[in-house]
Amino acid sequence: MKITPAPAQPRNRLLSLLPPAEYQRLMPRLQAVTLPVKHVVYKTHAPIDYVYFPSIGVVSAMTVMEDGDAIEVATIGNEGMTGLTAFIGGVSSPNEVMVQVQGDGVRMSVEVLKEEVSKDGLLRRILVHYHTAYATQVSYSVACNGLHKVEQRCLPLASDDGGSCGVQPASADSRVPGDHAWRPAFQRDGRSSTASGTGLDRKRSRRNQDHRPARSGSHCLRMLPSH
Repeated sequence: MKITPAPAQPRNRLLSLLPPAEYQRLMPRLQAVTLPVKHVVYKTHAPIDYVYFPSIGVVSAMTVMEDGDAIEVATIGNEGMTGLTAFIGGVSSPNEVMVQVQGDGVRMSVEVLKEEVSKDGLLRRILVHYHTAYATQVSYSVACNGLHKVEQRCLPLASDDGGSCGVQPASADSRVPGDHAWRPAFQRDGRSSTASGTGLDRKRSRRNQDHRPARSGSHCLRMLPSH
């Protein structure tokens, strides 16, 4: 991971919601970083030292089971931030967080994050809204994993219309969460990393194959503040 000074203009959508003067004030407290593919940002239950704001690329949050199997529960792109647990007062990551698509971004130490959000300014309000949007993405992911066949869950990887989940990616200039939702992780043998022994058999999956949860992009539009 290469570390350099933060760029003069934010490319992460959360940071771009800040007024230019506020971002300029934060710049000395941010570090630009590369995000190599398969780089582990946090291991499960490991301390969170930095939060990351991706500019390019996709980061996966995975729940790791006792037998070592991992299930992807959320993805984070330039619409979001890793390490939300630290924002709400936690000290360790509940998930393993790994770079799925290489890219770059900026990071902020947890100490700086806590200092900044304690001021109850715009950054804190933005992250409160993002936390709600992130929780919504996780809940939709659980529903999609349980109600859809593997083929349907993989459709978003090959199309831009959200596939069977009906999740529309946000436009490039909308500056809201949602760009990288619904991208399932895969195990080395190519199977979906979603657990198969959940009590939802194939018959139930076929019965629910037309189920379409609400579009997360439009939901997030209502969540983020404007300035």
